[in-house]
Amino acid sequence: MKAKNILASLMILAVMFLLNTDAWCATTTAIGDLSITPPSGTISLPAGKSGTFNVSFKGMGINNIQVSGSGLSASASNVAWKSYPNTCTATVAVAAPGNFTGGTVTFALLNNSRGVIASRAIPVAVVIPTTTAAATTIEHAEDAIKWAKARLGSSQYKGMCLQFVANAYNPYGVNMCIGSCLTAKQLASSRTRYNTGNPSVIPPRGALVFFDYINPNNKVNQGHIGISLGDGTFISALSTIQISKLNGYDNKNYLGWCYPSNKYK
Repeated sequence: MKAKNILASLMILAVMFLLNTDAWCATTTAIGDLSITPPSGTISLPAGKSGTFNVSFKGMGINNIQVSGSGLSASASNVAWKSYPNTCTATVAVAAPGNFTGGTVTFALLNNSRGVIASRAIPVAVVIPTTTAAATTIEHAEDAIKWAKARLGSSQYKGMCLQFVANAYNPYGVNMCIGSCLTAKQLASSRTRYNTGNPSVIPPRGALVFFDYINPNNKVNQGHIGISLGDGTFISALSTIQISKLNGYDNKNYLGWCYPSNKYK
């Protein structure tokens, strides 16, 4: 009986040792066991766009992962679980809003009973495309600007900034590819834009410039659009047709600029 008691005690101690060892290994899993592709660990993403990147990780006691985004949405998929010390992999999908200026994706390794074992905040930088195309002379820009300036002070297009810009270019056969877009915000989200959040960079003459604008009546972000005059100002339909300074009009809500036609992309 004494031998059986000793054996039972040894077995209990062995189990306790294994559990404690597992707990110790899990809670001290090195952050370095979480690696990011690309190796730099910084993801670049254009505003209004989505993309994916891969992560690999390993650690004793890990049986769950958690992905969250700050400033953008993030989720994990295609998780390939492998027993320690083998490496597990996962794909993280991220999507940036149209007014994206940067954020982070937090990738956490968990044990369902112990909580978070290790985590890493992965910086996500907004892509501000650089292009030599800014020097391109936009076709019919002068015609559209002349048409727009001829209506300075008019209230004919009050509340219709998108229609105003479309009417400035349409007579000259410039296809703005508006499609099903009903608001300036929808058009902005559908186009490749440059220098988002940076109104100090002057768009080329005739380029379309965009801003976030929430309609106070229906609380919908309808956006605002105008035509760049190439000197740091733009013309647009507000309460009347007006010329405004780009840097100072509404900097925090500046969505960047794009070409009137997709032919310049």
